[in-house]
Amino acid sequence: MKRVSIILPSYKPNFYIYDCIRSVCEQTLDISLFELIIVLNGCDEPYYSNIDNYCSDIQKKPFIQIIQIDEPGVSNARNIGMNVARGEYICFLDDDDILSPTYIEKLLLVSSSSCVGLANVKSFVKYIEESNDDFFLSKYYRKRNLLKKKLYNFRGYFSVPVAKLIHKDLIGNIQYDTRLSNGEDSLFITTLCLRITDFNFTEEDAIYYVRIRRGSASRQKIKLKKLLYLLVHEEWEYIKLLYRNRETSKFFFFLSRIPGTLKSIWIMFRN
Repeated sequence: MKRVSIILPSYKPNFYIYDCIRSVCEQTLDISLFELIIVLNGCDEPYYSNIDNYCSDIQKKPFIQIIQIDEPGVSNARNIGMNVARGEYICFLDDDDILSPTYIEKLLLVSSSSCVGLANVKSFVKYIEESNDDFFLSKYYRKRNLLKKKLYNFRGYFSVPVAKLIHKDLIGNIQYDTRLSNGEDSLFITTLCLRITDFNFTEEDAIYYVRIRRGSASRQKIKLKKLLYLLVHEEWEYIKLLYRNRETSKFFFFLSRIPGTLKSIWIMFRN
């Protein structure tokens, strides 16, 4: 059985995805212990052939499965990836980001069936050698030894699915909401927090590099009608989570997601 399944959704990928795939193949963890699942959602040729040819040319690599589906949408792609994953742990990766060589190995050292491993995060524009700590998750990582280990104190880490290693038993039957085109990742990981009782940070050299570029999903224009639908639907899901946890220690964590979502929607509206 594989230890880790890395799920990589992609829609009409450009050359960034090759840097991403190469960073997975260069992991220090034994290649027999993990797999890479690439899900091409809503695109066919030449994307499938290009990626298949690139992967075929890599001599030392883990098991790589490329799945092509007709339906667009990152939520559906991630759900399919989770359904076919053979690993004990799930690791989400965006197609324009990069993993440091020790990323998976160091995450495994701090993760368990009841504990989520969290990695260091840095951002870059062109070269990871010029990366910095300006990304919003970076400030949480820097405070890892200063703040009490509570979900609320590190709520930024639990608003995105990346930069972490999650045991499949924790995920269970939780899936991404395919009705949402924005905010689905935050809703997924927030719902998962119902089951998370512990988390640990890796050493500093286990880094998830976020590529900053124009034209990303967060910068795409959204029609007002769709924006209102996203707002109402997502806020309602958070209100339900809040109500179910009104008498638990996680109440303030779930409460923080409501203004956080409003802020995200406002940023999309302004863009």
